[in-house]
Amino acid sequence: MGTPRRSATPSGKPKRTATPAPRTASDGVLTQHKSVNIKVPVGPDGPSAAQQKIRKTKQIDGPRDFLWSERPEPHKKRTAELLAKYGKEIRALTGPCPWLKYQCLLNVAVVLGIAAWGHQQAEWWKYWGAAWVCGIFIHSAFLAIHEVTHHVAFKSQVLNDALACIVNWPIVIPYAQMFKKYHAEHHHYQGWDGVDTDIPSELEVFLFRSVPGKFFFVTTQILFYALRPCLVRAPKPTVGVLFNYLSQAAFDYVWWRLFGFQGLLFLLISVLLAGSWNPVSGHFISEHYVFDPEGRQETHSYYGFWNIISYNVGYHNEHHDFPMIPGSRLPALKKLAPEFYDAPGLRTTASWIGAAWDFVWDPNVALWCRVKREKGAGQRTGPLLVEKSKADAQYPEVTMP
Repeated sequence: MGTPRRSATPSGKPKRTATPAPRTASDGVLTQHKSVNIKVPVGPDGPSAAQQKIRKTKQIDGPRDFLWSERPEPHKKRTAELLAKYGKEIRALTGPCPWLKYQCLLNVAVVLGIAAWGHQQAEWWKYWGAAWVCGIFIHSAFLAIHEVTHHVAFKSQVLNDALACIVNWPIVIPYAQMFKKYHAEHHHYQGWDGVDTDIPSELEVFLFRSVPGKFFFVTTQILFYALRPCLVRAPKPTVGVLFNYLSQAAFDYVWWRLFGFQGLLFLLISVLLAGSWNPVSGHFISEHYVFDPEGRQETHSYYGFWNIISYNVGYHNEHHDFPMIPGSRLPALKKLAPEFYDAPGLRTTASWIGAAWDFVWDPNVALWCRVKREKGAGQRTGPLLVEKSKADAQYPEVTMP
C-alpha cells in the first residue's frame, strides 16, 4: 500500500506516520491504510500469516455482496459498559447545548452572505470558487440539521424542529424533517436490511462498482444520500414535514424575489458541491464504510481539524454510543473514557477527503463494503440505552412498521 499519508493519534492531532515499535501480544500489531489506523490483535506467537496479509491490496475475485453479520450492532454493548462505569458523568453531559442555536443561525448567515455575493460574480473563477466555499458551509448546515434532530438545541421538540427547518433554508429543497425520521432509524437499527437507508441500495452497488462509477458516486453522493430514503421507504406525511415544505417554499420565494433565478441556481450549485469533493464531505464515506473487510468495524471516528465547522460529527463512535450528547461535549466523553475510544483495534480516520479518495481507488472497497444484518438481528427493538434514565427522553424512540 505504500507509506500512509497521515495517521490519527490518540489525542486527535495528525502526525507523520512512523514505523511502529514492536508490540506485545496484548497490544496488537499496528497496520495502516492511507486514511485510517487500525490495530490487529495477535496471538502469543505474534501475527499470523493471514494477519500479516490483512492489508495487502489485491483485486477480490467473485461476486461482491454486503458484509453480512449475525451480531448486534456494536454500540449497544459499549453504551452499557460505559454507563456501568461512568453513568453519573455521562448523564451530566446530556441535555441541550445553550449556544448551539446561535451557532446554527450563524451558519445560515454565513451561507446566505456568501451566496448573495457569489451569484453576482461575472468571472468564472470567482463564481465557482465562491460556490465551492459556500458548499463547505452548506455541508456544515446539513450537519447542523443532523445535530438539531437529536433534540440537543432546545428542551422543546417543537423548537428543535423549527430550528432544523430554518437551517434547511439555504439548502433550497425541504429535507430536515424527513431526514429526522430516517436518521433515527439509522441509529436504532444500524445495518438492518431494508430499514437502515444509510446503506446503499443493491442497484447503487451494481451501477457504481468500477473506479469511474465510484468517482461519480462520491462526486454526486449528496443526491443519493437525500433521495435514497424516499425511494427505498417512502415517508408518511406529518405535521413537521408539512411545516418544513411550507417554510422552505416561503424562503425560496423570498430569495427568488431578492436575487432572481440566478440566486436560487447559485444555492443549488453550492448544494451539489457541498456533497462532492471538499474537505468535509468525505465523512459520508468515513463514518460507516468498511475498509478492512476482515475486521468489519462498522463505525469510525475522525478527530481532526474539520470538526470545528462540523459540529464534531467526526466523533462518530461517541455519537452513536450516546446520540443525546451534543457534539460540543463529545470530546469530553472521549476524554472521560480513553480506554474505550483509544482502544487497540479501534480504527480512526485521519482524513475525510483522504477516505473518499481511497474509497475510489482501492479495488477492495466499494459500495458493498457496509455491514448489514437481517431485520431483528440481536433483538434490538428497545431504546438505544439499556438502562432507562432521563437521558432516554432526549432521543425519541422509533416505532417500526
